[in-house]
Amino acid sequence: MPTGSPELSAADLRERARVEAVHALGLLDGPLGPDVEDLVRLAAEVCDVPNAMLNIFDDHWQHSVATFGRQPPSIPLEAATCFPVLLSGIEMITGDAREEPRIADHPYVNGTLADLRFYASVPLITEAGHVVGTLCAYDLDRHEVQPAQIRLMRALAAQLVGIFELRRAVAQVEQIADRLADETERADAVLASSTDAYFAARPDGVVTAWNPAAEGLFGYRAAEAIGQDLARLIVPVGDVERFRGLSLEHARERTDLRKLAHRKDGSELMLGLRIWPNHAHDGWHAFARDITELDAAERERDAAEERWRVAFEAAPVGVLVSDLTTLERPLVVSANRKYTEILGYSLEQLQVVGLAGVIHPEQVDQDLAAVVRLLDGSLEVYRVDKRYLHADGHVVWGRLTASIARSGDKVYMISQVEDITTLLADERARERAERLLTIAFDHAPHGTAIIGVTDQDRGRLLRVNPALVDMTGRDDLAGSHLSDLLDPDPESRTDEMLARFEQVAAGELENLDRVCRLRAGHGYIFVQATITLSRDLEGRPEHALAQLRDVTAQQAHEEWLTRHAKTDELTGLANRLAMRERLEAEIDDLRFGHGALAVLMLDLDRFKAVNDTLGHEAGDELLLQVAEVLLNELPAQALAARLGGDEFVVIAPQQSTTGAIRLAERIAAAVDELGAQLSDRMTGCVTCSVGLVTTENPATAPQDLIRAADQAMYRNKRNRNRARDAVVSI
Repeated sequence: MPTGSPELSAADLRERARVEAVHALGLLDGPLGPDVEDLVRLAAEVCDVPNAMLNIFDDHWQHSVATFGRQPPSIPLEAATCFPVLLSGIEMITGDAREEPRIADHPYVNGTLADLRFYASVPLITEAGHVVGTLCAYDLDRHEVQPAQIRLMRALAAQLVGIFELRRAVAQVEQIADRLADETERADAVLASSTDAYFAARPDGVVTAWNPAAEGLFGYRAAEAIGQDLARLIVPVGDVERFRGLSLEHARERTDLRKLAHRKDGSELMLGLRIWPNHAHDGWHAFARDITELDAAERERDAAEERWRVAFEAAPVGVLVSDLTTLERPLVVSANRKYTEILGYSLEQLQVVGLAGVIHPEQVDQDLAAVVRLLDGSLEVYRVDKRYLHADGHVVWGRLTASIARSGDKVYMISQVEDITTLLADERARERAERLLTIAFDHAPHGTAIIGVTDQDRGRLLRVNPALVDMTGRDDLAGSHLSDLLDPDPESRTDEMLARFEQVAAGELENLDRVCRLRAGHGYIFVQATITLSRDLEGRPEHALAQLRDVTAQQAHEEWLTRHAKTDELTGLANRLAMRERLEAEIDDLRFGHGALAVLMLDLDRFKAVNDTLGHEAGDELLLQVAEVLLNELPAQALAARLGGDEFVVIAPQQSTTGAIRLAERIAAAVDELGAQLSDRMTGCVTCSVGLVTTENPATAPQDLIRAADQAMYRNKRNRNRARDAVVSI
């Protein structure tokens, strides 16, 4: 069949659509059920032959998914006797296949592989016109074809297609119903957990819904409120009719409004209401919030403005407001007390000398360029440590933060100035002290770094010593972030290390001591990291000192010991200890409601016969192949473990029951296929029995899950089932 190309032909597109229809109908997902098998058997009875089968075609193979009589294997499409029917979509019914030109030379007809005579193949055509398979009946003896047989075969084929289409439609309806139920449940949960009061009413104002927040806001329980006139419940008596009119008017479209209301105990409150129409049910919804405090806050706005004026005057830093509407003639509008103290000028004097009168001559060009950038928007905030001229002529160092504020046509510059003259002197003294520590820092035997903890440099490697450069093989560390030094692999738990460092930077931890992984060359090394917080004289976090000692060899040995203790020596899968730890963790994760947890117990049937007949090396090889099957079939988040002997456990989180069953069936089928490969070397086939248990209960004990899965597996072993009949929920 066509396999497709960068530019698909019309035939290629039809074939692709046909194969997609096969998978959409789920015809190759597993057993099709006894009703389908009964129709296949009925086809054999209608044609009075011993053999009948339902064939499904994918893009390469013919699969006989339901049979009566002989059980043929899957065969390539081109080798199938039904291939002409697939190509043409036209039935082929003949009493003697040797007289049918389309298959007369086929190996199953001419005696090469078989001597088919009576042959009836009717296409299964979907409503969309896709041939997804055939209903076929055949015999090695010649039969006369009766018209009634042709009609009945066509009817049976149509009935099979109807069953498949109906199943797909039912599945789609169930999915839609499930989604609708989930959405309804989520909506109900949101409303129930909302901190805002929610209620709904009919057009006549009778309450139809009342969430817990509404109970808390108004004091009426839902049972008291539902069925009552909303206006009489929450509106003062004299305003009932007006409220009803407002509700009806605003319920035609979403509207926000404020309304005075009262609670059950008679106390008043100001409500913020959002009302909108209920399109699903005649009436309207509303969310309500107590905005009494907001209303009071607005009434205090004038008082707040006065408080701001007082704060302006009492600010610990100098504040200057300048009018830059005309840049050539900037005007001083106001200056607070602290600003006049810093520079020794009164407000009136500042308005005379202007901005240029207080700026050091060497600072003028830099400031003017910054102001231009502030005005054109290319600079949002201008920050600089600069020199000012005091009224008595001496230099004052100030830390300036300036930004632009606009009001109508007016343009203002707000300047905040902190006197840092003394601070700079202290910084110079500190610099001298720091120089004395440089030699000790640079010659430390272990990797050492100073890491910033302030908002401006948090996490930055402010300084690194030569030992750290040699240790990592990197000369670009200074100025980089701590996260660039740490290994980004998830196994390194870098996020956890950075989170703990944030606690140090915030002053919540004084010391951090742990093993972590650093990038080094093209790989990584393990170090024992000790990070110590340094504070300034006022107790504020100043920086952190990191000392990093290479413990790669020691860590490698410890990891080897841990890995050896949790890995099955033969298969490389997790062992019983690792399985137990993972199972406990997955059960604990059920608290977050991400879906059910499935546990599968697998046991190989007739495995002892493999060891006894073929030897223990063959048995070990089979166990390795089973381990490979598990690793290939499992979802990414699942875990496979070997408990010992021929017993395996699969832990599959976030699984639906249907998904878990399908997983178990895939595993069983793959293991059966492995066993079939040994059938020519021993008596009987090696198969596997699977026990499946699911739970959504985070209180489930791990041993109870394993015990339940083990019991389900042994029931299946006795019943010769696989997994579908052994699903247990705890």
